Amino acid sequence: MDGRSSQLVRSRGAAVEELAVLLPKHAALFVRLLRQQVPLDGASTTTLHMLARLEERPFRVGELVETEGLAQPTVTLLVAEAEARGWVKRVRDADDRRVVNVHITEQGRQTIEEGRARFQAVLADILAGLPDEELERLRGATQTLGGVTEALQERGGGVTAARAA
Repeated sequence: MDGRSSQLVRSRGAAVEELAVLLPKHAALFVRLLRQQVPLDGASTTTLHMLARLEERPFRVGELVETEGLAQPTVTLLVAEAEARGWVKRVRDADDRRVVNVHITEQGRQTIEEGRARFQAVLADILAGLPDEELERLRGATQTLGGVTEALQERGGGVTAARAA
């Protein structure tokens, strides 16, 4: 390997390391700040993620524990709170009466749609102020992030894109 190739490899490695540190940090802060801009009648981000998951299909509490990466007591509490608000309902499985599935209700679907609309409005307002070049770069970065997300899913991360309510 010549000197230039070696420098490119070191440079690429440094870029990978920097992104591995900064990407989760900025993504978490982005979501937290966006969520602060969009209050939703006491719904936590975790509850919104769970509702988005339930849009796919009904889940058992144990499945939600696994896919959402939360402790059983936390999921049980989230389900109970969402049920009290009318966002989900628990339904006994027709094939195995011991099993209880959590279903999203129409009110839960409306809560998710309202949340998405509010998130999109806040983001659209901010994005509208960006120059065209930055919008294009952000579009490309977003597509790349989608690919990175898919790679994480393929590794068996458990949590799918549906979590991105």
